[in-house]
Amino acid sequence: MSDSNITVKNSVSFDDYLRLRFSTGKGYSYYHGSDESAQRAIAVSCALELVRAQISSGSGYKLDGQLSQLSTFADQIQDALKVNNQ
Repeated sequence: MSDSNITVKNSVSFDDYLRLRFSTGKGYSYYHGSDESAQRAIAVSCALELVRAQISSGSGYKLDGQLSQLSTFADQIQDALKVNNQ
């Protein structure tokens, strides 16, 4: 991944955050294998991607309104990704 001034090597792409991989019958992802602070950063990154998509859709979403909901969106993403161990 690179920008005009930034080069990042050995990084995980946005698509890899939640992609499931299977080993010995169990699914796992980069998200589920990360610590709590990394999981939050991934959830916020996903929420920002949703905000970007909403703003760029031309459907009348306002950036300030969407960003004020960012924490709520990230909380909902993390809740949806909780593994049910029952």
